[in-house]
Amino acid sequence: MKYRTKKNILYVLTFSIIFISLMSLIVVLNISKSYESGYLKQTGYVYNILNKLSIPVNSEEKYDKIIRPYTDSNIKVVKKFYDYLKPAEEQEDALIFFEDTYMQSDGVAYSNGDKFNIVAIFDGKVEDVINDEFIGNSIVVNHEGFKSVYQSLSEIDVKKGDFVTKGTIIGVSGTSNINSDLGNHLFFELIINDKNVNPEEYYDKKL
Repeated sequence: MKYRTKKNILYVLTFSIIFISLMSLIVVLNISKSYESGYLKQTGYVYNILNKLSIPVNSEEKYDKIIRPYTDSNIKVVKKFYDYLKPAEEQEDALIFFEDTYMQSDGVAYSNGDKFNIVAIFDGKVEDVINDEFIGNSIVVNHEGFKSVYQSLSEIDVKKGDFVTKGTIIGVSGTSNINSDLGNHLFFELIINDKNVNPEEYYDKKL
């Protein structure tokens, strides 16, 4: 009698183990099937784990990159960024002559000969809106790690404290006294680690 009881218990345990294993396998297969077919909701712990496994380690998402401060395709550089490592001719093109004084250009001037919309290069908070006698109307945007400065504007569509998203129109190009020879243009500065850098070397790149 005791032998049969032990044998019955063994059967029950064996059956339970097999049953639990089969149920676990079914659950895993269903999750996998749901994930592949797109029915699994894109929220929750399981989805996040599976989704992370499918993302390449070196993936460069577009939203992590800065864009140009304009969208018109016919805009050209009319004043270069001053770089002492560049040839003498390019250094000369990056000098600003104002009131009998030559100054190094800390940014890049863009123009198409007419007014054009200015857009934010990345998400950020408007740190300041300035009206200056020499550089004209300007916008400073803080992007938490770097800043962008938009000068020589004829119109400003934001105010200090506003949050702007990448690609949002924030103003319109205009003129300035310090670069009056350029006519209608945008003078743009990119500041990283409190240092002005050449914006042309950073577009479409992660910062």
